[in-house]
Amino acid sequence: MKRILVSVFAIMALALTAISPVKADMTELEIIFVKGDQNGDLVLNKAEVLLIAITQFIETDSDRDNMIEKQEIGELSKDKEFSDNDTSKDGALSIEEVIKEKLADFKVADTNNDGSLTVDEVKAFYEKKK
Repeated sequence: MKRILVSVFAIMALALTAISPVKADMTELEIIFVKGDQNGDLVLNKAEVLLIAITQFIETDSDRDNMIEKQEIGELSKDKEFSDNDTSKDGALSIEEVIKEKLADFKVADTNNDGSLTVDEVKAFYEKKK
């Protein structure tokens, strides 16, 4: 049993070593894409996109009040998208506002209308937003 565990850990260490150079060449967007692709089919469906959005919302909501305030996102709060997505005009984004925005983004980014996003569609979408 001990040999099996040592072998498993050795294989995991080799795998991580092999992966790290690839990860270094990946953009932040590509890393988020790969992490969000829960079923490993190399596309993101709506559920996966929403899971990414919800996870990022929870991580960003540092005061745990279920709202993303300007101070929690710093410079990004000056982005027009922040104020546009703040439909309640209370100076913060609720999870509902974020989900609504992500669903709208998904529809626009899905240029071939197949109900899923490739990494190229995601990259193209964010390039247009710049």
